[in-house]
Amino acid sequence: MPVSDYPDVRRTSELLVDSIVQIESCGDFLCVGKAGERGLMQIKPSTWKDVTFHLYGKSLPFDWAFDPDLNRKVGKAYLSELHELLIQNKALWRSDERSLLLAAYNGGPHRLIQSRFDLKRMPASTRDYVERVTAMHEYYLADHALEIRRLLASAKGGPQGS
Repeated sequence: MPVSDYPDVRRTSELLVDSIVQIESCGDFLCVGKAGERGLMQIKPSTWKDVTFHLYGKSLPFDWAFDPDLNRKVGKAYLSELHELLIQNKALWRSDERSLLLAAYNGGPHRLIQSRFDLKRMPASTRDYVERVTAMHEYYLADHALEIRRLLASAKGGPQGS
């Protein structure tokens, strides 16, 4: 895929990315996983190579996966790529969009395709991952919504709080 055709990284929710970071690495940018995944979003070497090539026209050194900002950018680009796969196969979905996106991120796109886009057919470890990231995302969304309500209330001169 040429660099100009790469999916829009900005479409990926920052709160979803924050949720993935929390579950994957607990925010430890030096984290290394059992299969060699690195950084905040625990990106595998092969994914890093492919995604950085698509983003920059060349594969970046895998040691750079420890850079928090770059790791998030590459992770978001990968999520955008997975989202494009989901959109292309929307008629096949047997689960909700967020769950399928998280399942693809954790278990890989090929496994998601083999499962016929049905979360119930994914391994238990992937289903557990989806559940944990979803719970974290819901927590962040609720917290974010409360903060927005407080800001709106203070801007209107009204009472703060829920």
